[in-house]
Amino acid sequence: MTRRAIFFVAPLLALGFAGNAGCSKPAPRPNVIFILLDTLRSDRLSSYGYGKPTTPNLDAFAKEGVLFEQARSQASCTFPSVNSILTSRWPLHFLGQADDRIGIPKEYPALQEILKTAGYQTLAVTASPIVRRSPSHHNLHGGFERGFDVFDETCHIRRANCVNRRTAHHLNRLGEGPFFLYLHYMDVHSAYIPPSPWKERFVEPYPEARPWILMGNPRPIRRSLTGEGRKVEMSPRDVAYMSGLYDGELAYLDDQLRRLFADLKQRGLLDSSIVIVAADHGEEFMEHGRMIHCEVLYDTSVHVPLIVRLPPSLRPRGEKASARIAALVENMDLTPTILDYLGIKPPTPLDGVSLRPLIENGTSLHDTSYALQYALRSVTDGRTKLIFDPGTGKFELHDLADDRFEQKDVLAAERRTYYALRKKLEARMTALEGGLATKGSLDAAREGERQLKALGYLQ
Repeated sequence: MTRRAIFFVAPLLALGFAGNAGCSKPAPRPNVIFILLDTLRSDRLSSYGYGKPTTPNLDAFAKEGVLFEQARSQASCTFPSVNSILTSRWPLHFLGQADDRIGIPKEYPALQEILKTAGYQTLAVTASPIVRRSPSHHNLHGGFERGFDVFDETCHIRRANCVNRRTAHHLNRLGEGPFFLYLHYMDVHSAYIPPSPWKERFVEPYPEARPWILMGNPRPIRRSLTGEGRKVEMSPRDVAYMSGLYDGELAYLDDQLRRLFADLKQRGLLDSSIVIVAADHGEEFMEHGRMIHCEVLYDTSVHVPLIVRLPPSLRPRGEKASARIAALVENMDLTPTILDYLGIKPPTPLDGVSLRPLIENGTSLHDTSYALQYALRSVTDGRTKLIFDPGTGKFELHDLADDRFEQKDVLAAERRTYYALRKKLEARMTALEGGLATKGSLDAAREGERQLKALGYLQ
């Protein structure tokens, strides 16, 4: 494992849960603020090496926390990625639910339920059409509200400034005691329509473009590519324009996050909270002949940003909590990490692991990371990636170090690497699904894909 910074070892007394000699009152438990940025691929953040200044405020925030360079989502679609994040369970558990349900089933305790049982106030403000309490066009039954005292969905598909306003509204009404706050922003999700001046920041004027290009709407090309709509083509300039609008959306979101962080700091909440910034999946811009997401397992879709900022009470005094960690981590690890830092034991076994040993002393946790998208399965060691399609029986191998957009299949030339990763993928899928391509997992995958197509999410 390679680490670019030596982090810290937090002494037990700094946690505030074991009590201090001579003190009659234990330190208050930290709040937890979980910020989910829907559809954000890591390589579009300046702090992840992007050449455009899209995220100065997130970059500054990352310098106050731990930035994970090799974080992976376990699915390339909001459903079931968010289900997996909040429960620390493999995404297959959520595919193929009856009656086209896509929420979190009752048998899987979610983070907010666990924290509520432990005495936390639990709040959610979500702009997502998927992560819902009440029905929407893309989620007919809700099913994400369980365990939340407040579940605010009034910002449905609205901008980050709406999410910020509703967040401030609820923070003004909080009672005493610690809280868990889940915020779900939708700004970089298509269609890409950033407000001015962000709209013009990363694109050149393109008056001759077709209206759907100018409106940042990739669905006509998505439907064309999948054979579900009339045939349309995208030129390289079309792709570049839409990609620039995506960057503009991100820059706008970054500015709104600056406002959120300033509000939290003014309230004294930034230094009394564990703050996590994560993404459920990335986005495709024709790197693999696809637009949007929910179809592939290339890094453009599953390599996501992850930043964790710990409060001073969880750090050695006088030390900055800044580090860049190059080791592989998974989104499924976030719930175990939060519970570990809070000293709360999960009620059922989890599929992820706590990142605390990695953060505090560099202890290696994963030598590989796994993901699924319907029938597709993948495994990566951070340097190479193996993708398996059970429908065709085809494997493909990519060298992430030399080919970060995964354009070239090197399986024929790297047979030893292929066999090593295939062995790991088979072992992992056997443990989680009973095999690499069982009938049950394939049936669930096909049903999950049918559900989202029926809901219009894959159109």
